[in-house]
Amino acid sequence: MLAALAMVALITTSARAADAQDALAQLPSQPGYAFLDQALPVSHTLAGNYLAGRYAQRRQDWSAAETYIGEVARRDGTNAAMTHRAFLLALGAGRYQQAEKLVVGIDNADPVADVAHIFQAAIALRENEPVAALGHLESLPAEGFSDFTRPLLVAWTLAANGKFDAAQAALATADSKGVEGIIAFHRGLIAEMAADDTTAASAYVTSMREGLSLHGALVIAHYFDRNGAHVISEKIYEGVDRLFAGVPTLRTHGDNIYAKQNLSAADGAAFAIFDIASMLYERRAYDSAQIYASLAQLLSPNMPYARLMLGDIAALGGHYDDALAHYQAIAETSPLFWLSRLRVAEVYQADGDIIAATNVLEKLAEQPQTQLPSLVALGDIHRRQLDFAKARDAYDRALATSPADEVRAPILFSRGMSLTRLGDWPAAEKDLTAALAIDPNNADILNFLGYSMIDRQQNTDAAFEYIRRAVALEPQDGYILDSYGWALFRRQDFSGAIDWLEKAVAAVPGDATILDHLGDAYWQVGRYTEAQYQWRRARDLTGDAALRGAVDAKLLNGLTVPAPSQMVRHDDAKI
Repeated sequence: MLAALAMVALITTSARAADAQDALAQLPSQPGYAFLDQALPVSHTLAGNYLAGRYAQRRQDWSAAETYIGEVARRDGTNAAMTHRAFLLALGAGRYQQAEKLVVGIDNADPVADVAHIFQAAIALRENEPVAALGHLESLPAEGFSDFTRPLLVAWTLAANGKFDAAQAALATADSKGVEGIIAFHRGLIAEMAADDTTAASAYVTSMREGLSLHGALVIAHYFDRNGAHVISEKIYEGVDRLFAGVPTLRTHGDNIYAKQNLSAADGAAFAIFDIASMLYERRAYDSAQIYASLAQLLSPNMPYARLMLGDIAALGGHYDDALAHYQAIAETSPLFWLSRLRVAEVYQADGDIIAATNVLEKLAEQPQTQLPSLVALGDIHRRQLDFAKARDAYDRALATSPADEVRAPILFSRGMSLTRLGDWPAAEKDLTAALAIDPNNADILNFLGYSMIDRQQNTDAAFEYIRRAVALEPQDGYILDSYGWALFRRQDFSGAIDWLEKAVAAVPGDATILDHLGDAYWQVGRYTEAQYQWRRARDLTGDAALRGAVDAKLLNGLTVPAPSQMVRHDDAKI
């Protein structure tokens, strides 16, 4: 069943191979093409609209792609392929009225027929027309992708008619292999809707045993909260807190869709479709996840989980205005409200608006619910901006909130990196060793601490052991391989250093620090031409003036003795 979940992804991307010669598809991402990021007017030609639409689709700009491809479909009404694509784009863009116009041109032989029937059933269910919804669902095939989807949606359609026993029977026909927890979750929701608390509680416990998604965890925790089973709900909340360390969620009943008396069949069907979207998202099938999350939003406009996913997909594609619109639409009563506000700050940072990002985080830091994660995020922003004093101050404030160990360790690590860059090694070493004591198998902490000690020629045996443990934990990590090679270099084992540094370059070929290290090692064994080649590559790739100056000196004078590293450590970019 899970393999069939890629169906929509294939539908939305299969034309890419056939269109490989499209001129726009081959355009490199360079400043000279920046004008293409601006909205283009609808073309007078089919080819112009098609090319603009394909380019927009490649950039995951659903709104623009729907505009251009929709215009092609309107002008060329006999082109079934364009109708299919325009329908999916309209659906993914949340333009449901346009999708309704296009869906009438899709028949059961079309490759998007299943999505079309689900869309039509969703509209009927939203309009409280379960008979019409059931008619569309009965048109779905009984095998493949529908083994899972059809029974879930049929169950909610029957529940809309008050046929709760029939709904539970429909769920029993679903292909539940690998998704037993999801089926149990919906069995619990339908039982709760039928006021059958015994069945609901049993089903929710089964779902918990199989492993919960975030939305499943919070819905079930709210159920047990409402029914006085606070010991169970607290265990769920603790699990959520561990998974989303430092990110607050509301521990009390929030959105009315979680209340037993207000849960509609459309809301339940929205959860079913969102479960599909979640599986697709986890497999990085973002186009398909976008379409199903949009379907969930159609059924339940106030659903915060679909909003968050749509915002995340938009942010991943660099469409920050769309991402902000989704995040900011999440209500303050939602369990995801505070998480959505942290996402807003992340989007501002990704868009290069550091002032806006820090302003959001400073305001969030004033709220008890978000003080800790906001201060950590604030410290991370300052550290990545190389403002290590402000980063240290933010981490100081975060640690003053007395976070749990699983949150405290990464904060200590981040503050330790900042203190290292501020030249306060005694304080940095204290933080780094404290973080390692809490999380002894953290390869990044082991690597940074070991590298820093090696670079200072301090307790080199212990430092070498730290790095060796990091390599054992993450043997494919190019940055850790570099540290191991550099440690061998500092021990004057130049041949051994070359072996590991070459592996590091193969893993991370564009890192200037690693290239510079490899150049140093080559020089020490008399491979001068190769050393100069690696140094030149490092100089051309780095944006750090100190590293460029150090490399220029080596290109002019060579390297006579092993010297401490002169450059910014890559760990700051990595972590």
